[in-house]
Amino acid sequence: MAATFPGGIWGPATLVDGVDEILAAHQNDPNLEIVAIETVLQAYAGVVGRYMQAWVAHDSTNPTIGVIPSSCMITRITVYVTEAFDDSGTDKLEIGFEANHDAFVDDLPIDEVGQNECHDLRAMTGPTVAEYTVKAWYTGENADATAGKALIIIEYKMVDAEPL
Repeated sequence: MAATFPGGIWGPATLVDGVDEILAAHQNDPNLEIVAIETVLQAYAGVVGRYMQAWVAHDSTNPTIGVIPSSCMITRITVYVTEAFDDSGTDKLEIGFEANHDAFVDDLPIDEVGQNECHDLRAMTGPTVAEYTVKAWYTGENADATAGKALIIIEYKMVDAEPL
């Protein structure tokens, strides 16, 4: 018998103790379903993305966004400014890690409400070789902001190791 998945959902036979005999099909059918599911998952293993998110605000200027494991590529960073930052000078956002604050995003203006797609991911020239704790840094030029909020979403994918 062929697997039901992905064309449908398999329904196992209900057996009654002392009444029904266990047949090979009772074990073989679920095995076929498992193989079908694993085949689909393996085909999408490199496609399935992951994400992490954090809010930055005028009074919460350095949030940890999350940890990117090794062997990953950041595919997109989106910053949704939901409340404009209002420092009397410039309002800038950097995204990176402790040793390199602007590794991924450098001096993104966040003084207007809207969506910012960050495509120039600066330091992403290949898969990560180590685990990175990614953080955001908000800087108001005069440190007098009284408003401002933005949601940061970082999307990334696990990738195969680079060939030697």
